[in-house]
Amino acid sequence: MIGFFLQDDQPGSQVLVSSSLLQGRGQFRQAADGISWTPFQWSCHLDPATGAVKSFDATPLASAGAAGASSPSTRQAAACQAAHLNVTLDDRNGAFDGMSQSGTVLTVRNTGAEACTLPSVPLVQFEDKSGAKLSVFRRSTVRARQPGPHGAKTTQHVEPVLIEPGAVREATLHWVSGEVFDDSHNCVQPAWLVLKVGQGEQRAAFKGHLCAPAGAYQVFDQSALQAHTDAQ
Repeated sequence: MIGFFLQDDQPGSQVLVSSSLLQGRGQFRQAADGISWTPFQWSCHLDPATGAVKSFDATPLASAGAAGASSPSTRQAAACQAAHLNVTLDDRNGAFDGMSQSGTVLTVRNTGAEACTLPSVPLVQFEDKSGAKLSVFRRSTVRARQPGPHGAKTTQHVEPVLIEPGAVREATLHWVSGEVFDDSHNCVQPAWLVLKVGQGEQRAAFKGHLCAPAGAYQVFDQSALQAHTDAQ
Protein backbone atom coordinates (compact mmCIF):
# COMPACT_ATOMS: atom_id res chain seq x y z
CA MET A 1 0.00 0.00 0.00
CA ILE A 2 1.40 3.42 -0.93
CA GLY A 3 -1.44 5.71 0.07
CA PHE A 4 -4.88 5.85 1.67
CA PHE A 5 -7.69 8.20 2.67
CA LEU A 6 -10.09 7.56 5.56
CA GLN A 7 -13.00 9.21 3.76
CA ASP A 8 -14.58 9.57 0.33
CA ASP A 9 -16.55 12.27 -1.50
CA GLN A 10 -19.98 11.08 -0.33
CA PRO A 11 -21.95 12.27 2.75
CA GLY A 12 -21.53 10.20 5.88
CA SER A 13 -18.11 8.84 4.98
CA GLN A 14 -17.16 9.16 8.66
CA VAL A 15 -19.72 8.45 11.40
CA LEU A 16 -19.25 8.49 15.18
CA VAL A 17 -21.52 5.58 16.07
CA SER A 18 -20.83 5.80 19.80
CA SER A 19 -18.13 6.85 22.24
CA SER A 20 -16.44 3.52 21.52
CA LEU A 21 -16.88 3.22 17.74
CA LEU A 22 -16.01 5.41 14.74
CA GLN A 23 -16.85 4.00 11.31
CA GLY A 24 -16.39 5.15 7.76
CA ARG A 25 -15.34 4.51 4.20
CA GLY A 26 -12.03 5.24 2.56
CA GLN A 27 -9.76 4.43 -0.37
CA PHE A 28 -6.28 2.93 -0.70
CA ARG A 29 -3.79 2.57 -3.53
CA GLN A 30 -1.31 -0.29 -3.79
CA ALA A 31 2.32 -0.09 -4.89
CA ALA A 32 1.63 -2.57 -7.71
CA ASP A 33 -0.92 -0.20 -9.23
CA GLY A 34 -0.09 3.46 -8.78
CA ILE A 35 -3.27 4.67 -10.52
CA SER A 36 -6.32 2.75 -9.27
CA TRP A 37 -7.90 3.33 -5.88
CA THR A 38 -9.72 0.58 -3.98
CA PRO A 39 -12.61 1.56 -1.64
CA PHE A 40 -12.83 0.01 1.81
CA GLN A 41 -14.97 0.12 4.95
CA TRP A 42 -13.25 0.71 8.28
CA SER A 43 -14.08 0.57 11.98
CA CYS A 44 -12.03 2.33 14.63
CA HIS A 45 -12.66 0.94 18.13
CA LEU A 46 -12.03 3.48 20.90
CA ASP A 47 -11.64 3.48 24.64
CA PRO A 48 -14.73 5.50 25.69
CA ALA A 49 -12.95 6.80 28.79
CA THR A 50 -9.84 8.19 27.09
CA GLY A 51 -10.65 8.26 23.36
CA ALA A 52 -7.55 6.17 22.65
CA VAL A 53 -7.65 3.79 19.69
CA LYS A 54 -7.98 0.15 20.78
CA SER A 55 -8.14 -1.52 17.35
CA PHE A 56 -8.76 -0.72 13.68
CA ASP A 57 -10.46 -3.02 11.14
CA ALA A 58 -10.63 -2.48 7.38
CA THR A 59 -12.51 -4.48 4.73
CA PRO A 60 -11.94 -3.81 0.99
CA LEU A 61 -15.09 -3.30 -1.06
CA ALA A 62 -15.77 -4.46 -4.60
CA SER A 63 -13.98 -2.22 -7.05
CA ALA A 64 -13.07 -2.45 -10.71
CA GLY A 65 -9.81 -0.75 -9.79
CA ALA A 66 -8.60 -3.43 -7.40
CA ALA A 67 -5.20 -4.39 -8.76
CA GLY A 68 -5.53 -7.93 -10.06
CA ALA A 69 -7.53 -9.02 -7.03
CA SER A 70 -10.64 -10.32 -8.80
CA SER A 71 -11.57 -12.62 -11.61
CA PRO A 72 -12.99 -10.99 -14.79
CA SER A 73 -16.57 -11.96 -13.83
CA THR A 74 -16.17 -10.38 -10.41
CA ARG A 75 -14.69 -7.18 -11.84
CA GLN A 76 -17.65 -6.81 -14.22
CA ALA A 77 -20.29 -7.19 -11.50
CA ALA A 78 -21.57 -4.21 -9.53
CA ALA A 79 -21.49 -4.05 -5.76
CA CYS A 80 -24.54 -5.61 -4.11
CA GLN A 81 -27.35 -3.37 -2.93
CA ALA A 82 -29.12 -3.98 0.36
CA ALA A 83 -32.54 -4.00 -1.32
CA HIS A 84 -31.50 -7.03 -3.41
CA LEU A 85 -30.27 -9.19 -0.54
CA ASN A 86 -32.09 -11.44 1.90
CA VAL A 87 -30.27 -12.10 5.18
CA THR A 88 -31.16 -14.92 7.57
CA LEU A 89 -29.53 -16.75 10.50
CA ASP A 90 -29.40 -20.50 11.08
CA ASP A 91 -28.06 -22.01 14.32
CA ARG A 92 -28.03 -25.47 12.68
CA ASN A 93 -30.16 -26.87 15.50
CA GLY A 94 -27.63 -25.98 18.16
CA ALA A 95 -24.64 -27.43 16.29
CA PHE A 96 -22.42 -24.59 17.55
CA ASP A 97 -23.42 -24.86 21.21
CA GLY A 98 -21.14 -26.36 23.83
CA MET A 99 -18.33 -25.52 26.28
CA SER A 100 -19.84 -22.06 26.88
CA GLN A 101 -19.59 -21.35 23.13
CA SER A 102 -22.28 -20.68 20.56
CA GLY A 103 -22.65 -19.56 16.97
CA THR A 104 -24.79 -19.24 13.90
CA VAL A 105 -24.62 -19.28 10.12
CA LEU A 106 -25.18 -15.95 8.39
CA THR A 107 -26.90 -16.64 5.06
CA VAL A 108 -27.00 -14.02 2.30
CA ARG A 109 -29.16 -14.61 -0.79
CA ASN A 110 -29.08 -12.46 -3.93
CA THR A 111 -32.74 -11.75 -4.75
CA GLY A 112 -31.88 -9.36 -7.58
CA ALA A 113 -31.81 -10.00 -11.31
CA GLU A 114 -28.06 -9.42 -11.72
CA ALA A 115 -24.91 -10.88 -10.21
CA CYS A 116 -23.27 -8.64 -7.61
CA THR A 117 -20.32 -8.62 -5.24
CA LEU A 118 -19.87 -8.30 -1.49
CA PRO A 119 -16.71 -7.94 0.59
CA SER A 120 -15.54 -11.40 1.54
CA VAL A 121 -15.91 -10.43 5.21
CA PRO A 122 -18.80 -7.92 5.25
CA LEU A 123 -19.35 -5.62 8.20
CA VAL A 124 -21.66 -7.10 10.86
CA GLN A 125 -23.11 -5.10 13.76
CA PHE A 126 -25.59 -5.79 16.55
CA GLU A 127 -28.50 -3.74 17.87
CA ASP A 128 -30.83 -3.92 20.86
CA LYS A 129 -34.64 -3.91 20.66
CA SER A 130 -34.73 -0.13 20.28
CA GLY A 131 -32.32 -0.17 17.35
CA ALA A 132 -29.36 1.20 19.33
CA LYS A 133 -25.99 -0.16 18.22
CA LEU A 134 -24.20 -2.35 20.75
CA SER A 135 -20.46 -2.42 21.42
CA VAL A 136 -20.01 -5.93 20.03
CA PHE A 137 -17.11 -6.30 17.61
CA ARG A 138 -15.59 -8.82 15.25
CA ARG A 139 -12.10 -10.00 16.14
CA SER A 140 -9.39 -8.58 13.88
CA THR A 141 -8.43 -12.02 12.58
CA VAL A 142 -10.71 -13.70 10.04
CA ARG A 143 -11.56 -17.35 10.44
CA ALA A 144 -11.93 -19.78 7.55
CA ARG A 145 -14.73 -22.32 7.77
CA GLN A 146 -13.39 -25.81 8.33
CA PRO A 147 -15.32 -29.10 8.24
CA GLY A 148 -15.51 -31.55 11.11
CA PRO A 149 -13.45 -31.24 14.29
CA HIS A 150 -10.55 -29.31 12.78
CA GLY A 151 -11.87 -25.95 13.95
CA ALA A 152 -10.88 -22.74 12.24
CA LYS A 153 -7.65 -21.35 10.93
CA THR A 154 -6.64 -17.74 10.40
CA THR A 155 -6.66 -16.63 6.78
CA GLN A 156 -6.64 -13.40 4.83
CA HIS A 157 -9.47 -12.64 2.41
CA VAL A 158 -9.34 -9.61 0.13
CA GLU A 159 -11.10 -10.68 -3.07
CA PRO A 160 -14.79 -9.68 -3.23
CA VAL A 161 -17.32 -12.51 -3.38
CA LEU A 162 -19.48 -12.86 -6.48
CA ILE A 163 -23.13 -13.80 -5.84
CA GLU A 164 -25.18 -14.86 -8.86
CA PRO A 165 -28.96 -14.16 -8.98
CA GLY A 166 -30.68 -16.55 -6.59
CA ALA A 167 -27.37 -17.81 -5.19
CA VAL A 168 -26.55 -18.07 -1.49
CA ARG A 169 -23.32 -17.34 0.35
CA GLU A 170 -22.70 -18.20 4.00
CA ALA A 171 -20.42 -17.19 6.85
CA THR A 172 -20.20 -18.61 10.35
CA LEU A 173 -20.12 -16.53 13.53
CA HIS A 174 -18.79 -17.87 16.85
CA TRP A 175 -18.79 -16.26 20.30
CA VAL A 176 -18.57 -16.98 24.03
CA SER A 177 -22.09 -17.54 25.32
CA GLY A 178 -21.42 -18.51 28.94
CA GLU A 179 -20.50 -16.41 31.97
CA VAL A 180 -17.07 -18.01 32.31
CA PHE A 181 -15.11 -14.84 33.12
CA ASP A 182 -15.00 -14.84 36.94
CA ASP A 183 -18.75 -14.25 37.17
CA SER A 184 -18.40 -10.80 35.61
CA HIS A 185 -22.01 -10.94 34.30
CA ASN A 186 -20.81 -8.87 31.33
CA CYS A 187 -23.19 -10.26 28.72
CA VAL A 188 -25.53 -8.80 26.11
CA GLN A 189 -28.46 -10.28 24.23
CA PRO A 190 -28.87 -8.37 20.93
CA ALA A 191 -32.24 -8.32 19.23
CA TRP A 192 -30.87 -7.76 15.73
CA LEU A 193 -27.88 -8.65 13.60
CA VAL A 194 -27.23 -5.92 11.03
CA LEU A 195 -25.35 -6.59 7.80
CA LYS A 196 -23.93 -3.36 6.36
CA VAL A 197 -24.15 -3.26 2.56
CA GLY A 198 -22.62 -0.14 1.05
CA GLN A 199 -24.88 2.75 2.05
CA GLY A 200 -27.65 0.37 3.17
CA GLU A 201 -28.16 -2.51 5.56
CA GLN A 202 -30.22 -5.64 6.14
CA ARG A 203 -31.37 -7.03 9.51
CA ALA A 204 -32.08 -10.47 10.88
CA ALA A 205 -33.60 -11.33 14.26
CA PHE A 206 -30.89 -12.54 16.63
CA LYS A 207 -31.29 -14.85 19.63
CA GLY A 208 -27.72 -15.22 20.84
CA HIS A 209 -26.13 -14.37 24.19
CA LEU A 210 -22.61 -12.90 24.04
CA CYS A 211 -20.34 -12.61 27.08
CA ALA A 212 -16.97 -11.01 27.84
CA PRO A 213 -14.67 -10.34 30.81
CA ALA A 214 -15.56 -7.46 33.10
CA GLY A 215 -14.79 -4.11 31.49
CA ALA A 216 -14.28 -5.61 28.01
CA TYR A 217 -16.35 -5.57 24.84
CA GLN A 218 -18.16 -8.64 23.60
CA VAL A 219 -16.47 -10.09 20.51
CA PHE A 220 -17.17 -12.73 17.88
CA ASP A 221 -15.27 -14.61 15.18
CA GLN A 222 -16.54 -14.32 11.61
CA SER A 223 -15.54 -16.46 8.63
CA ALA A 224 -15.38 -15.25 5.05
CA LEU A 225 -18.43 -15.70 2.82
CA GLN A 226 -18.46 -18.85 0.71
CA ALA A 227 -20.83 -21.28 -0.96
CA HIS A 228 -22.86 -23.59 1.29
CA THR A 229 -20.93 -26.39 2.98
CA ASP A 230 -21.47 -28.51 6.08
CA ALA A 231 -18.56 -26.72 7.79
CA GLN A 232 -19.07 -25.04 11.14
